[in-house]
Amino acid sequence: MPIPDPSEGSGDARLIASVLLDAALCVDCIMKKTSLAAQRFYVALFIIAQTRELEISRSRCSDCMITKHVYKLR
Repeated sequence: MPIPDPSEGSGDARLIASVLLDAALCVDCIMKKTSLAAQRFYVALFIIAQTRELEISRSRCSDCMITKHVYKLR
């Protein structure tokens, strides 16, 4: 997979970042809250990881309450 161009998906990255500021969420819940398709989601997540401190852990998702990998901005 080629490295995404940061100019593409920056709006998607801001959208994802806004939902990760207050909660630790799993991929499914982030995609549900943002209505992003998988490819756009992963490009935006890559951009976030390059520009912000993204915490990834195995814990309970703040939305669905299922224990799995969750993402949160520090």
